[in-house]
Amino acid sequence: MDQDRNLIADVPSESASTDQHRLLALLMQNSDQGFWFIDTETITTDANPAMCRILQRSRDQVIGQSVLAFVDDANAAIFRREFDKRTRGLPSRYEHTLTRPDGSPVHCLVNATPILDANDHLLGSIGMYSDIGAAKLAERQLHETRDALLDKTEALQITLDSISQGIISRDAQGHAKVYNRQMLEMLDLPETLFATGRSYDEVIRFQWARGDFGDGGLQFIDPETRHFVSSFEHYRFSDHYVRKTRTGGYMEVRTLRLPGGGTVRTYADVSAYFTAHQQLVAAKEDAESANRAKSQFLSAMSHELRTPMNAVLGFGQLLGSDSQHTLTDRQRGHVEEIMRAAQHLRHLIDEMLDPSVAGADSPHLLPETVTSGESSADAMGADAPPPSPAEAQRKVLYIEDNPVNVMLMQAMLGRVPRLEMTSAALPMIGLQMAKDERPDLILLDIQLPGMNGYEVLRRLRLEAATTHIPVIAVSANAMPEDVRQGLEAGFVHYLTKPVDLLELIDAVERTLAGA
Repeated sequence: MDQDRNLIADVPSESASTDQHRLLALLMQNSDQGFWFIDTETITTDANPAMCRILQRSRDQVIGQSVLAFVDDANAAIFRREFDKRTRGLPSRYEHTLTRPDGSPVHCLVNATPILDANDHLLGSIGMYSDIGAAKLAERQLHETRDALLDKTEALQITLDSISQGIISRDAQGHAKVYNRQMLEMLDLPETLFATGRSYDEVIRFQWARGDFGDGGLQFIDPETRHFVSSFEHYRFSDHYVRKTRTGGYMEVRTLRLPGGGTVRTYADVSAYFTAHQQLVAAKEDAESANRAKSQFLSAMSHELRTPMNAVLGFGQLLGSDSQHTLTDRQRGHVEEIMRAAQHLRHLIDEMLDPSVAGADSPHLLPETVTSGESSADAMGADAPPPSPAEAQRKVLYIEDNPVNVMLMQAMLGRVPRLEMTSAALPMIGLQMAKDERPDLILLDIQLPGMNGYEVLRRLRLEAATTHIPVIAVSANAMPEDVRQGLEAGFVHYLTKPVDLLELIDAVERTLAGA
């Protein structure tokens, strides 16, 4: 046992030098680590100042007390287990939580060593205690941050998968970083092509070998892009082109180039656009009929494009202005690029659907977002705290059949204090809920299954229990005549998708204030 004996077993005898005693005393007195001496019955025989600071007790309050007096039952069991090792002459290293006079815990890392005399008889033991509370807190915060990031990542993927367009982002080296299910389905590509480490060149070669870029497809790609496709230089593709698909439809491809060499590419099925265009050309002699068909087409296109764009811009605004889970600089940059791309797409949609906005600046749906987390939080407001029982609760009913839009509206209205939102996916259920629950405000989509929003509004006004409830339209039907028709029908406000967070909150607050 002499070989394994700890240095503490060789405690200086009466013949040891005075210098050794003095150095040992200085070490105990000035060390930042707590030293706790106990006998074979777990009774404290000595403790240095650092140990007393950890316990937040004076030395007199510690001497003569059992270690078990400073721990709860769970940590008492840990101490007994470790103390048994010392009785067998073994050192140990473990984590232990002590209890301070005010009941607060202090988490410690303990290095415990038996104290033996010259004949290897156990005299007691010494524990060296290090306060690791700060490290424990940092570890917990790290886990919470990681969980929050995973939740945001999952929400972003859900948002991307809800969009009707295919989306893929690539880094400067041509590796796919983010993509959605629609991209795989629209291009009919196996997901194995996007495994980690694989280059986007392999995707182009796969499509080329399968015949995706045959004569029928290449003739709808501008000459410059056709050259880059044939030479597999995907990073030099034109930023905008249309080509035929394998099934005979038409696909519009747009590319947004990012700082640093990366790209975001979107794929949209524009077969309906080409079909409508051909029909308009064929019916050019009948101007009235052609104009009516065009208006119907643009209205349908507006609804189909604005609905998924509502999710992109809406959740982007929420992510960028979330003061409770602040984004890292890198995440903030990602959200900024997503918002920039989404705003660009929205402006393109506006230009296509309403020529009067051509050349106007893109709408700034999220001012100062991502460049200043604090300023965006101030502008947007944080998630409203839950109301106390004494506070009046305001109720809003949202009639909407798209679950993603419902989830987005729930998150947006979470920024309004003392507000409770319920939802109904079907018009008849919404009418019954309005009658039974008497909400303070109703948010209503226009295009609903089985009954449009105008009919829902008409029935609300015929029912005595609901006739005075204010109703705000929230619709992807965003043509000027749609807005005019809605206001004339009796909606107090007509909000178009994508919904702006500030505009929504202002309209809700002003309507509730006047209700």
